[in-house]
Amino acid sequence: MRQLDPISWFLKDEEVASRLMQLTVLLAQLKRRPDICKAFYEILGPVKNRLPLPFIFLFFVRKILFGKMSETFLAWYLKEGLEFFSKKFIVGNGIDQIRKNVQKHVGRGYLFSIDILGEASLSEEEADQYADNYCELMSELSREIKAPDFSASVKLSACYSQIDPFAPEHSVEVIYSRLRKILRVADRYDWHIYLDAEDRDLRDIHLAVFEKAYSEYGSRARFVLQSYFYDSDITLKLCDLRSRVKDQLWVRQVLGAYWDYEQYLAQLRNWKNSIITVKSFADNAFFWIYKHGCLNGLKMVPATQNASRILQCLRFYKPPEFQMLYGMGAPLQKELLHSGEKVRLYMPVSYPEGNIVQFLGYLLRRILENTSQMNFICQNSGAKMKKAAKVLRAGLSEKRSEGGF
Repeated sequence: MRQLDPISWFLKDEEVASRLMQLTVLLAQLKRRPDICKAFYEILGPVKNRLPLPFIFLFFVRKILFGKMSETFLAWYLKEGLEFFSKKFIVGNGIDQIRKNVQKHVGRGYLFSIDILGEASLSEEEADQYADNYCELMSELSREIKAPDFSASVKLSACYSQIDPFAPEHSVEVIYSRLRKILRVADRYDWHIYLDAEDRDLRDIHLAVFEKAYSEYGSRARFVLQSYFYDSDITLKLCDLRSRVKDQLWVRQVLGAYWDYEQYLAQLRNWKNSIITVKSFADNAFFWIYKHGCLNGLKMVPATQNASRILQCLRFYKPPEFQMLYGMGAPLQKELLHSGEKVRLYMPVSYPEGNIVQFLGYLLRRILENTSQMNFICQNSGAKMKKAAKVLRAGLSEKRSEGGF
């Protein structure tokens, strides 16, 4: 029986995809059944003839059921559907689900890096809770899961509610006081912590916090670099200057996730655009950063779902591992794993247990903010992903036959 793939709903019609995501974001906030029904029919009504079958069905329900019965069924149906959809992207809701799914993927040979989902902290209480949640989850997983390598990814904007690029010294001190709690637990249970990159305004704070963490905890603290900035080479050089010969600095290299937001800020401030917007140039920049990072002795870890970038990195220098998103590009992940490469899955989790639909709304809101991520979803699904997997398989076979890797 063919497995239902909700990602396929987003592939053929950009307007339908956008409306489905708008509805999901709203449903994460609405509580009253009448409001849920109103949002559903108003947002999807104009495209009802182009919707996937599971949604067209609901327009017929309104003709069969009436009043509160219709509202109750619709609210229940959408809630169940969203929870099903969320499992495509979110590893687990609460410790039991997280432990089960992490252990399952570890058993298949994957490494993992957990990421507790959520917005930037709005209060100091939230920031304290964010750090405490990481400490608790890391402790729980360490006791209950047998894995060769533990990793977590931390957002600096969640470690301080008043983070301010114009007051960097104070921001760095407060952020590091919370990050240090996480690093102490990481040191106790042998984890390593990636400091996730965020928007351009926070880069100097990001570097300063990382420098403190690396000077105290060495490679247990690891950097994340976005290669789509025109000056990413400067960030790479600053990492190189901090790296130690006996404890090399690790860099997770990502292309970047804030395309539209960064362009919007540049236009708003009347500044020159800070990011590379032409795809071929961005691909070249990705490889340039990887190449020069390796040549300078950094431990470069490509985080990409792109078969061409993967092969390009492998042909130049075999990385210690690849990092890929949970729920995206499974065929590529399997090809790499079967070829003997280490693959670490970036795993979003909901911890402690809560309303997982709210976290799905958070993920999709980020996609709505960045049209480039909408394209990314399309590239990592269906026929395009199967084609990419074939390209990767052929490239890996060719390299092995030449005696590479």
